[in-house]
Amino acid sequence: MHTQSAYANLSALQAYSLRLYNGLAEEVGQEVGSHVVGGFFLAQTKARMEEFKHLAGKFRGLGLE
Repeated sequence: MHTQSAYANLSALQAYSLRLYNGLAEEVGQEVGSHVVGGFFLAQTKARMEEFKHLAGKFRGLGLE
């Protein structure tokens, strides 16, 4: 499940979905097979790196690391 988007509303929905899946096993009393592994972005320019820093701050504000 990808949890990062340039659109704030979509990122918020994705963050909600991730939290939902993370708590689903406890709620229903059965393992659902959710496994979060992470990911990364590579910047090839300083401008792209600045964009990634901006997005990272936005994602942290939504509860995403």
